[in-house]
Amino acid sequence: LPLPAPPPPAADPTPPTGPPTPQPVRYAGALLLLGALSALDVFQAFQQLGATVGRAWRYDWARTVAVVALVFALRLRSIERLKTVLPTALGPLVGCRRAPTAQTVRTKLCHLAESVEPQALHRELLRALLAHTPVWEQVYYVDGHFTAYHGEHPVPEGWDPRRRLAAPGHSDAFVHDASGRALFAVHLPCNEALSRVLPQIVAEIRAVVGPTAPFTLVFDRGGFSGAVFRWLTREGLGFLTYLKGRAAKRRFPAHRFTRRWWAFEGQRRVYRLYEKGTRVTGAGVLRTVLWQPPDGSQIPVLTNRADWPAPKLVHVLRLRWRQENSLKYLVEEYAIDQLIQYGADTERDARPVANPARRALRERLARLRQDLAAGQAELGRALAANPEARRRTVRGLKIALAPLRRKVAVVAAQITRCANRLRHTPAKVPRTALEPRAKRAILQHDRRHLVTAIKIAAYDAERWLAQRFNATYRQAKDYLTMTASLFQQPGTLHLADGVLHVRIVPPADGRAREAFTALCTELNAQKLRWLNTDVRLHFEPAVNQSAPSALEVFTEF
Repeated sequence: LPLPAPPPPAADPTPPTGPPTPQPVRYAGALLLLGALSALDVFQAFQQLGATVGRAWRYDWARTVAVVALVFALRLRSIERLKTVLPTALGPLVGCRRAPTAQTVRTKLCHLAESVEPQALHRELLRALLAHTPVWEQVYYVDGHFTAYHGEHPVPEGWDPRRRLAAPGHSDAFVHDASGRALFAVHLPCNEALSRVLPQIVAEIRAVVGPTAPFTLVFDRGGFSGAVFRWLTREGLGFLTYLKGRAAKRRFPAHRFTRRWWAFEGQRRVYRLYEKGTRVTGAGVLRTVLWQPPDGSQIPVLTNRADWPAPKLVHVLRLRWRQENSLKYLVEEYAIDQLIQYGADTERDARPVANPARRALRERLARLRQDLAAGQAELGRALAANPEARRRTVRGLKIALAPLRRKVAVVAAQITRCANRLRHTPAKVPRTALEPRAKRAILQHDRRHLVTAIKIAAYDAERWLAQRFNATYRQAKDYLTMTASLFQQPGTLHLADGVLHVRIVPPADGRAREAFTALCTELNAQKLRWLNTDVRLHFEPAVNQSAPSALEVFTEF
């Protein structure tokens, strides 16, 4: 008889619980991040996709996502660093006595990646972000990020911009908006060029904003391609990038540049500009705006947007450095370069590689041309030194120099045959044609891409809190640092009447304390929920600003 089907696992046998009386917690301020994740509908995105971690006897998918976000928001930089934190320090934040161990989180992430397609999660989080705050002017910034690999698998090589050489690794294409907010990422296991990834980026954006919605892509010279420019124009999409190639090195007289300005974020942005057209192979004549910085150089900007004024084009392209700063912050603070998982799928390496036969033919052709030039020079010297008293006619000279003429003719014939072989030799051949047993490894990336989505969500939640904190703090130099330090603040928790009261020790600085109080008031007005429950979060500064003792902080409830 067939065995009966096992009962379906419970979704969450142990819902999050809080202490009925005020309980000291080491990282009470980290609940600000969980509240921001709730405000950005991150937990709703996971729930919409049917996230599950199997039999959730103690830690369901929401707690797993929260713990991963807290690990990087608290600057632990690795899931393995959970071993260095007392479980009772993070457990109360997710409604447990103890936080899950590193091994438990790895297991839960494996189940979570099986239940949720990582790229679909990026798409759903993008939909939530755009519903919360639309993208300014529908401008999307695209940039690739390479991560070097130092393991034993023969992974494909890519260009490492830090070391400025080709190295084994994998890449990701990140998409931001003009404010530096990270929107989503696309994994590139084979390190494809940015120009080949742009159609996939367009498909991801259109899956959220609609198939006919117009928008503009901004990217660097890695996406320069006449065929891509023509395709984007045919699709009704704008693009903005730098001119590349020999035309970009051309310089124009300074008197052709004029001062023009454009207002952005309450300030006038003044530029010296000169506008012209440039013919790009495969795309026709495109609008080109040259910007002359104070150092006297000339930077050409290429676009198909004819409706934007020239200073706006230049400034929108310059805003790309916000994306660069965002990626640097993600690397340093959220460790987006981490591998997360170690598996790899090996396959036959049939990718096209440079044909070594062409290199050998080119080298032989160069040597034959040198021999031909040497033989012809020798014929010329013999002609100049010919004694006319002995050989007065050309026929006599040809007879005398017949061996040398035959040698030159043989070399010329060899050059003709070599050039013909070179013309019919393919530039690229499959690597298996050179090495029949050639293999390459594609790193498994489902869990890593899933964790990248959580890191992006935590980063956006931190920026969301920082913007509200800075509305009162008004210190552009260190408001991000001050916001991140709030997550480290201790405090107390207690649950009463469906509300989790979070009392956090405020910062010592007077201005920061005032901004923190205003932030708590604004968050309470939004009635944020705790994880995926109906429990509401209520934040307030602790009256007693002294930090609790270690014994109080690490007491279980």
